[in-house]
Amino acid sequence: MQKLILVLLVIVVAMVAVFVLTGSDTQQSDTEQTDSETIDNQGEDEDDTEIETALTGRWQSTTDVNSYKIFSADGSVIERYEGETTVESEGSWEVFTTNDPVSTIEAPLDPAMTYLRISEGGEQYHYSITTINETDLELVYLDRGGVLTYQKVSSN
Repeated sequence: MQKLILVLLVIVVAMVAVFVLTGSDTQQSDTEQTDSETIDNQGEDEDDTEIETALTGRWQSTTDVNSYKIFSADGSVIERYEGETTVESEGSWEVFTTNDPVSTIEAPLDPAMTYLRISEGGEQYHYSITTINETDLELVYLDRGGVLTYQKVSSN
């Protein structure tokens, strides 16, 4: 019985040690991620320009390596899928905030966020930009709440 208690005590101490060590790594990782973010998404005009500049380039989906979004500085966007057959659609894009007087979206918008509108084939798609930096882009599709993540593969 004493051996069982001793074994359980050793296991508990080992688990606590792992938790403490893993928790320290997580806190460091969170700090590193915050430091790597280059744009503070606060919905101000000067931030819009920074976001527009950062958005320009070719972004590859992290969930499907065949899917790309290519944002050009002139406001055009190409959505491209490279599979057995390459499919491509063209449209336009713009960054907007709650200060945008021409908002066609019915979802409640957060004044602290910046949003992306993509227009293709007569349809408009709205996203909140939750992360954007030199290498990573995360968009939340406002109509259904899906999260899209991309990595930048080239700048235009």
